[in-house]
Amino acid sequence: MSFFSQIRTLWIAIAILILINFATLFWLFRFHGHPRFHRDSHDRHPRTEKALKRALDLSREQEKMFREVQKRHREKMKAEQKRVAALKKELRAMAFQDSISQNLEEVYEDIAKAQAEIEKQHYEHLHRLYQNLDDEQRRKFRQLIQSMERERRAERKKEVLD
Repeated sequence: MSFFSQIRTLWIAIAILILINFATLFWLFRFHGHPRFHRDSHDRHPRTEKALKRALDLSREQEKMFREVQKRHREKMKAEQKRVAALKKELRAMAFQDSISQNLEEVYEDIAKAQAEIEKQHYEHLHRLYQNLDDEQRRKFRQLIQSMERERRAERKKEVLD
């Protein structure tokens, strides 16, 4: 085998390996979604919306309603989460004071109220979505939400164990 045919064979092997890498990346991102680097962020929402639309076979009218409900929900959640973060920051600041603050109980109560509001918003959000579905879509919606909850519990369990 001559020197030039060996180089040609190497270039063909390199090209095949590059193609295999690109095919693997395409397969991973296409069928398994983008890896989540920030699990607690709302990066998973676009994927959730796509899964809902695909699984429920929504009409255009339902898709429009879903987008509007999702948008309002995100805005409310963002505001409540900022409120909780600010309260927790205030609580941490109190932890480093020499004496226990008098309004410590108030901050605890405010955090509890904000968390309760978040839970209320989640419930109302799911209820709004559910009300705009037909019977078959409702059945699929319940199954999908239950499946997502199981996945989230498994993720949290794994995070605790790690």
